[in-house]
Amino acid sequence: MNAGPTVGPDAQSRIDAILQYSQLWFTEHGFGLWIISAVDADDPLGWAGLRPGAELAPPELRYGLAPSAQGHGYATEASSTI
Repeated sequence: MNAGPTVGPDAQSRIDAILQYSQLWFTEHGFGLWIISAVDADDPLGWAGLRPGAELAPPELRYGLAPSAQGHGYATEASSTI
């Protein structure tokens, strides 16, 4: 999934909104988004998790990775863990 760039003047407000939604989803549904990071690094590589589906639809698996993290199996590992 490509959520678009997270740089520019609106980046922090987009991040804040995503975090607020994720917290709400955890409270209401018991799931949300998680940060993806390597075991040996502190910097986040991306995110993955479940988002509530529309009306009665099942939750959607969503993820986004930094370009440098793509192609290393992080999305596959996160998806299988979720």
